[in-house]
Amino acid sequence: MKKSELTIVEYTPHEHGFYEELVRLVISLSAVGIAFELHAKGIANPYGINQPMVLEGKPEISSLEIQVFPRPLYDRLLNAKENQAEIVRLIKRPINRSPPKHPIQLNNVQLMMARLVGDAFVSYYERHLDAVEDNWGKEREGRWPAVWWFAWAIRNAISHDGKIRFKNPKHPAVQWRGLKYDFNDNGRRILFDDLTGVELILLMEEMDAALRRPEPIDPAPPNPQV
Repeated sequence: MKKSELTIVEYTPHEHGFYEELVRLVISLSAVGIAFELHAKGIANPYGINQPMVLEGKPEISSLEIQVFPRPLYDRLLNAKENQAEIVRLIKRPINRSPPKHPIQLNNVQLMMARLVGDAFVSYYERHLDAVEDNWGKEREGRWPAVWWFAWAIRNAISHDGKIRFKNPKHPAVQWRGLKYDFNDNGRRILFDDLTGVELILLMEEMDAALRRPEPIDPAPPNPQV
């Protein structure tokens, strides 16, 4: 992606298995911002229809920021109508060091962001675990696609205070987009050190695409004997 390029993406509940988690995540993160603005100023302004919330990824991992628009989600929740389209629209673009600043810089509450993003990721993982095992067996059999194997390690880390946790020292390394973890990384904190909300959204996108293919591709190394 060139510096000036951007990609507009639309997620729907019928085509994307992480749609529910993404809606909850956007509402949660934007609500944190509004609450802090209200506390600091005594007044909070609603998001404008074209006003984005900006999530910045890691330059060395995704090199992207995601702009997502909370206003349509709030309007749909507060004024539910049967004919309203269920869509989350976002913009992927190269990181811009001067993003829009509304309502606060969410980097000031990174720990809270990490928890909210982590909860969304674990929710998606657990809701689809049965389907993954139906397709490729148990994790210990080593037949999962590489993206889901990496996700397994991330789910474990999120459940252990955001730190890598391998029980078996012989478990093969897992990797994704230049990130690689194994038993020797136990205790390494990854949430917001290696992965932000942007990377976890992109990871769910790739996990979902792999799950919807009729056959697994890019399989993990066989038989880790965990």
